[in-house]
Amino acid sequence: MNKLKRNIFYSTFYQIIQIILPLITTPYISRVLGAAGVGTISYAQTIVSYFVLFALLGLENYGSREIAQCKNHKELNNTFNEIVFSQFFMVIATIIIYFIYIAFFASNKQLYLLYTLMLFGQGISINWFFWGMENFKITVIRNLILKIISILCLFLFVKTKQDIMIYALINILSVLLGELWLWKITKNTIDIRMPAWVNIKKHIQPNLMLFLPVLSKNIYLSIDKLMLGAMSTIESVGIYTYAETIVKLPMGIVTAFSTAMMPRITNLYSNHDTVTTKKYLRLSMFAILFITSAISFGIAAIAPTLIPLFLGNDFNDAITIVEMLSIIVIIISIGSIFRTQILIPLKKDKEYSRSIIIGAVINVIINLLLIPKIGILGAAIGTVLSEFTVVCIQLYYIKNEVHIINSLLSGIPFILFGLIMFILIRTYFQSSLPTISNLLIQIMAGGSFYLVCSSIYFIIYKKRLYHN
Repeated sequence: MNKLKRNIFYSTFYQIIQIILPLITTPYISRVLGAAGVGTISYAQTIVSYFVLFALLGLENYGSREIAQCKNHKELNNTFNEIVFSQFFMVIATIIIYFIYIAFFASNKQLYLLYTLMLFGQGISINWFFWGMENFKITVIRNLILKIISILCLFLFVKTKQDIMIYALINILSVLLGELWLWKITKNTIDIRMPAWVNIKKHIQPNLMLFLPVLSKNIYLSIDKLMLGAMSTIESVGIYTYAETIVKLPMGIVTAFSTAMMPRITNLYSNHDTVTTKKYLRLSMFAILFITSAISFGIAAIAPTLIPLFLGNDFNDAITIVEMLSIIVIIISIGSIFRTQILIPLKKDKEYSRSIIIGAVINVIINLLLIPKIGILGAAIGTVLSEFTVVCIQLYYIKNEVHIINSLLSGIPFILFGLIMFILIRTYFQSSLPTISNLLIQIMAGGSFYLVCSSIYFIIYKKRLYHN
């Protein structure tokens, strides 16, 4: 198994675990903490995530790209030190500002002080180094072990609605210990020394260029929860958070695939290997649309049965939100290919930034208009429209690159199969009684139909897809 295949395997394996584990923990947490408890934790994590953004800037994409381009160990060592010390300065400055926020604005100061450890842990993250080295095995093993330990702690120590602080501490320590683990491994590979300021400074501007889209992306991904918390109720934040979690859980597989592909595509562009690049992009788009069309329409179809079983009756309002948000599985996944396999490897940072900023602005405007009137539904509408806008703008910028339009068109039949599957489940297999047996029947019936249609399509277009 070559390096690329190993990375895809490890990333996909971990993302599958990421899907399975919340299936165990989410029903427990939703019932123990309730919508208000989930909303309180989600709101605090959203606030902290913005401080983490300013600590890391665009480092996850920028750092990975710069490491992937290093030709020898000396260049690798210098590049790592230059980037990581610029990261340290930003983390220190961000933590100082965070303390000011706690002093003047935080309602639950004890909870937000505890989240300082989360800010520090994520702020010193060097995942970008291992991604750039195409070494996904280490991060996957680390994350898997810590996830299992944190889940055991969750069931042992989180018993009532008053255990919010314990739940937060478990999540925080899993992040902090994970990052310290990676640092211990890195010290065996890199000679960590502080470089000259001029060498640190040269990374700031290009990193900032990638920070704008990262910031804007996180605005339109999480501003809905912030605005719900400010303009609606903390319970609505909890309901929206878990609805979004259900929709985005399976997307981890797509994220793993795109993340594993980015260093390889970057290297191919650097070596001007256009033929191989086109092949990877064509197969990536075809595979992504095959997977996401099933996920998107499948989740929407089974939502009325799934939500009461999975989250409990306190979260029944999440059914409509899941149905609305499910389409973003396809939209975000297409955008992930545009971003990680075309825009970032080609260093089209300005175009990428522009698309994300416009999407963020649209999301904020729609939220301001709709959340006061229709609450959670307004946040869902804003998310869908902003995601769609971003992908359309990115497509405009790359429409002449590597025949991307043809790759998109080849996957359209999967969307049609998914839509028919949705109608089939809702028409013939929908039940007013949400039971596990009914849920399994819906999944098996819809999945079988989708796989049969897709298999026929694979056979008909086999020569075109794999020979051309």
